[in-house]
Amino acid sequence: MLTFDDGYRDQFVNAFPVLRRYRLPAIVFLVAGSIGRVNALPHLSLEGADVREGGPASGWLPLSWEQVREMAGNGIAIGSHALSHRSLGSMSLREAEVEIRRSREILELGLGTAVDLFAYPFGSEAYGDFDERIQRILRAAGYRAACTTVVGRSRPGSDALALRRIPMESRDGPFRVRCKLAGAYDWVATVKTFWQRLAPREDRVDVPWIDRPGDARV
Repeated sequence: MLTFDDGYRDQFVNAFPVLRRYRLPAIVFLVAGSIGRVNALPHLSLEGADVREGGPASGWLPLSWEQVREMAGNGIAIGSHALSHRSLGSMSLREAEVEIRRSREILELGLGTAVDLFAYPFGSEAYGDFDERIQRILRAAGYRAACTTVVGRSRPGSDALALRRIPMESRDGPFRVRCKLAGAYDWVATVKTFWQRLAPREDRVDVPWIDRPGDARV
């Protein structure tokens, strides 16, 4: 299963036509509070880039509802990536519950269909982006599966609320992709987790939206 996080316009322009052409199953995890907005997600650190409509970096703008509905109507599953793309571990459990439940409500209202898949923003267990308390909130909110950014393959019997994934990069050729799918990169999870426990975090995990004139509302 192919997964795409955040919901950028470039995913609609570049990935969606390929997925549709080859009938590939995929999930797009959307930041529910960003859909239809006209400024980029804060965690992207795109200061200085021209992300305006028609600008060279406009592909980083969030998807519109029209684009989301077109994807959902053509075989692409839609999941929640929370409400604001802040680390759930950086906030109180009450606020995390709002992020989890409200994002699902917005997506289901906008799509008219059930949404029961989730991807943790940033998704690191070592950095505390999710834990058993967050998983309990997800389960109570009706989600049946959740993806992390922990590297590796998920197998039958894996924790459905802590699924691992294999990152694919632009420099990955056919041989490297085959190696990743065969499990040759599963060891990266141990090294990455060890490093994250030692190194300070540089990601902007708790930056809220800064409302600007012209922002579209959900």
